[in-house]
Amino acid sequence: MVDFANGMLYATANPDGVGEAQAWVDELRKPALAASGYTVILESPPDWQGKLDPWGYTPSALHLMQALKSRWDPAGILNPGGFLSMVPHP
Repeated sequence: MVDFANGMLYATANPDGVGEAQAWVDELRKPALAASGYTVILESPPDWQGKLDPWGYTPSALHLMQALKSRWDPAGILNPGGFLSMVPHP
């Protein structure tokens, strides 16, 4: 699905395993990063959690993103398990 207004492209795949899934995502990340964008894994099977790199790199504004999340969602109920909570604070 393409969301032109927000500049987003949503892609899906049905890989046979974690390795194939990570390789697919890595290939999607190359053109995205070249265009100053990014590729984020939004959903994966529960048993793959922690085995895939959801973000692909640490954004330079991570500390700001985490501060905002902490300020506006102190209980961690919005987007539980999302990339902000999965990427360690530098």
